[in-house]
Amino acid sequence: MSSEDNVSNSLKHLTENHFLYPLSENIGRKLLLLCNSAKIESLKELPILVVCHGRNFKPSSFFGSWKENKNARFHIINKGSVTKQEQFPRLSALKDIHLKGFPPSFSNIEMSVYTRYDFVEHECEQNAALKPVKDVNLFVECSWSNSTSILEPLTDECQCFARLKAIRGDFDSGAFSLFKEIKLVEALHQSLKNGVMTWSTPERNRNILQEVKEFIKNEKLVIMQNDKSVPGSVAEMKDSDLGATLEQALIKGRTDLDFTEKLWNILKDCSSTEELTEAFSILYNELRNFFIPPFVHHKNTSTIAQIIKTMMKKVTVRPNLESQFVLNLLLEIGIEKLRRDYITIFFSLELIPLECLSSYLQPELLSLEAITCLRKLHSVVELMIVCVKILNLSKPLLSSFVSNSLKHYATVPDIDLQHVFNFQIPTIKARQLLNPMRPTIWELSLTSTLNGFLKQSIHHYQTTPVPDHIYAPKNTSPNLMLKTACYTYLTCVFVQDDLL
Repeated sequence: MSSEDNVSNSLKHLTENHFLYPLSENIGRKLLLLCNSAKIESLKELPILVVCHGRNFKPSSFFGSWKENKNARFHIINKGSVTKQEQFPRLSALKDIHLKGFPPSFSNIEMSVYTRYDFVEHECEQNAALKPVKDVNLFVECSWSNSTSILEPLTDECQCFARLKAIRGDFDSGAFSLFKEIKLVEALHQSLKNGVMTWSTPERNRNILQEVKEFIKNEKLVIMQNDKSVPGSVAEMKDSDLGATLEQALIKGRTDLDFTEKLWNILKDCSSTEELTEAFSILYNELRNFFIPPFVHHKNTSTIAQIIKTMMKKVTVRPNLESQFVLNLLLEIGIEKLRRDYITIFFSLELIPLECLSSYLQPELLSLEAITCLRKLHSVVELMIVCVKILNLSKPLLSSFVSNSLKHYATVPDIDLQHVFNFQIPTIKARQLLNPMRPTIWELSLTSTLNGFLKQSIHHYQTTPVPDHIYAPKNTSPNLMLKTACYTYLTCVFVQDDLL
């Protein structure tokens, strides 16, 4: 663990479950000295944190100390707001202050920079239909060494990692139609347990039963005309086509629907179990009038699909259409349709081989695991939208991210919304993406060690992650943008040694 990690983790530990009361700096120093010089061993093991201020509360100082393997002290100062470039201290002056306490001949300083860029209410003219879910938690962290100035932009040597929190989906994203169908599948599965099904409000001037009759009539005509659609070839796709291809897959949907999937698109809008029962009654009565079975996918294992596949070999017997049975029928064809929807989305972008999805397609149709797998697949699609819409990832990066996300979800029982997906972004791509933005956090760390004595000086600049602070005006260079930034400036000096 790095010294910087020690500071941040220790400060969090110190401030948890403690009452903080402001004192003057002189009283604060005396209180720390008194506690640290006490002979009581148990008192020495307690962390001490004192909040101090002068005549006003800004700037405020935090003094603290604790003892673990070594004695450690820290001093944090909130220096208030920085609104002008001229207010930033010179790096040479910060180094001179940091080296106080070391011999005059000592000058070894390990320097590192940490920055964080938050994406909030991001607007993008491209891929306008691909809306990410609301409240996307996405930020990019970058680090490098050997800075030349405060609030220095990203360098050629920086390393950047995107942090994207897990997403479940919502009704406002570009994948809202799939999310809506998953919610219906979940409701159907729950109704099989509690016997209660909540249907959507019926649309005005829509007759589901008449649509079922027209659908069956059209399917018979297609069979009589022997109209077999030939799948189009997949053209080589460029990175610039990623957004358009994903948009087409989500907004326009699939065109290779089989009989049960077309039926699902009608019956999913039923407004009651009675209406659903009547619709399936019409279907069973009409199936015996097909001279040739309608098309169903080879791997479609739903009850309706199995009846169609064997209808020419044996007489179709109309079952007792009880409410639970028809709900089962609808749930099966819904899960089958959604599985192929997600397969098509991933394959249309040529991102992953089929093996990556095999574990998501194995659970039995009516099992809770089958629905959980659909939720996971939908989460990955929502994450893809963020990566294409906001990060504008290249195809290789997107492919790697999707593959790793699917591997992660294959190892966990369900979606953990607190999980954060991490992946590296190439430096040149990161600079293109982040240079027009202001960092939410820019932090410089100076660390020196000598004969068991460690000193770390941290200079921390932070702004509120709101659009006016984060995104630069159009036609504004990064350097000029930084001059107009407003940041809160904090300094922290952390000392650790064998002495008190």
